[in-house]
Amino acid sequence: MSAWIISIGDELLAGKVLNWNAYWIAKRLNSMGIHVKKIICIPDDKKTIIATVKAAISENIDYIFTTGGLGPTPGDITLESISEALNRRLILSEKALDFVKKRYSELFSMGLVKKADLNDSRLKMAYIPENSDVIYNDVGVAPGVIIKTEQTYIFALPGVPSEAMYLLEKIVPYLKKTVSLTTIEDYIEISYESIVSRAIRSVRKVFTDISIKTYPLGFGQKIMRVIAIGKSKERAIMAMNMLKNEIQKIMGSPQK
Repeated sequence: MSAWIISIGDELLAGKVLNWNAYWIAKRLNSMGIHVKKIICIPDDKKTIIATVKAAISENIDYIFTTGGLGPTPGDITLESISEALNRRLILSEKALDFVKKRYSELFSMGLVKKADLNDSRLKMAYIPENSDVIYNDVGVAPGVIIKTEQTYIFALPGVPSEAMYLLEKIVPYLKKTVSLTTIEDYIEISYESIVSRAIRSVRKVFTDISIKTYPLGFGQKIMRVIAIGKSKERAIMAMNMLKNEIQKIMGSPQK
């Protein structure tokens, strides 16, 4: 399974906001065995959003995660842009409308908004691409949106990190049903990265069905994070053990 993460927002490109969403989503997806092939940060520009979504779909990506641009302001154009990219109508969803009404009613009862009524700006958040579904946003207001194409699922999440992370966790149970990969993670001590590279080449020749990669924890540190991903948990563990053994052989002494 593969994914693109598309972070949308002028504030991200201006360096005014850290892109926590991309970091968190990538980490969460990789932990489930979903390979994040690309992370892109783009402005609130319709042509750019349309072109980026089309590019992801053209590469037969399984999942596209967008963050940002779901709110009530005129600059929030993500769903409108996705609709055009897919050649679908942007329609008023009764389910989304109920969600937005319910949420403003809750916020009004808590004294967080002055009125619960929906004006044009609030109503805007109930318009979604045709043949889509929505996820209730208990943290913010704008619902998350799920759009299915022939080969790709698009998950449109809010840009506020607390909302994006919360709604992502609501999506995770669905993702786990479609992902058939297992991820094994461990840590190894190293003296030289060249030793690990030689060991990994040996492992890959034997375990062609397992993706095994290493990541340094930080400059100057002698510990590396190792991730093995495959359909078989047993095979992933075997690949990990072989890597450790190969490193021991090359170093000529047991790993500590």
